[in-house]
Amino acid sequence: MLYLVRALFFFRIVLVFSVVFAVGFLWPLSAISAEVSATKITTTPKVTTVRARTVDVYNYHKTPPFVIGPEQGLSYDLVEYLNRKGAGRYHFVLTHLPKKRLERELESGRKVIVPWASTQTFQGTYSYRYRWTSALMTDGNVFVSASNYPVEVSDLSSLTNKLVAGLLGYRYRGVDEGVRRGTVKRTNVPDERALLRLVSHHRVDVGIMSQSSARYLIKEIGLEDQIHLGERKQSIYARQILINGYMPMLKKFLDKIVISMKRDPEWITIMAKYHLVSALPDEQRKSLFLKNIELNAKDNETVEDGMMIVAGQCS
Repeated sequence: MLYLVRALFFFRIVLVFSVVFAVGFLWPLSAISAEVSATKITTTPKVTTVRARTVDVYNYHKTPPFVIGPEQGLSYDLVEYLNRKGAGRYHFVLTHLPKKRLERELESGRKVIVPWASTQTFQGTYSYRYRWTSALMTDGNVFVSASNYPVEVSDLSSLTNKLVAGLLGYRYRGVDEGVRRGTVKRTNVPDERALLRLVSHHRVDVGIMSQSSARYLIKEIGLEDQIHLGERKQSIYARQILINGYMPMLKKFLDKIVISMKRDPEWITIMAKYHLVSALPDEQRKSLFLKNIELNAKDNETVEDGMMIVAGQCS
């Protein structure tokens, strides 16, 4: 019996030492494991999603080639192009609105961009807030006449006793002065298509419209053999992007895009779809403007009457 008691006593001692040893050995391992887990948690990089900034694009040009149908036209193509170039940084959203409302929005200080605008058109009290890119395209008002009775306008006297068609609500420097003096007659039409119909049907002698609209509509309607485009323009202007308000990063982005798109095959293809060409590089554009200035300076009467002006007001 004594031997049995001693055996149980020694067994308990061995059991206690075994438990103590096991706990002492495993505790550091569990601490190390916890430390490693904590390290993994704290060193896992945090993934943050940066949302693209929304930019409102206000377009007031609702005539071809800028708008040619539902969700179609050069303005839509421009916004899609900008969205491809600004993927992840900017998301451009196109909105159409009348020019008068656009002017009110600009005066209120709303931060928007306006494509196809010109510095001559947007002037006034709040123009100090406007920032401009370089030209998207060079445009101008052209004289159109019937191919079998072409009219070349070199000065105001070229329009004496002629009936001139213009767009309702638009002013044409030189022509309007002739109308007031009674040497020129003018009739107004609601849109460019109606103007081309009058010219092709010999209802008027001459029409005035933007070159971009004329080039597109003459091809689209099929009037290539019926309409003559005058060599000298009533005005020349650059269509640019107006940036309203202080948005330096956006302006830097747009400046870079507009400069590069002049030689970008993708954009050149888009412009060709509307029978247009992208803006000339600045050096060529300056050369063209100087050439027109020299041409106009040769005719004092032309300069006085303002028929051939280099920096004209766009539609």
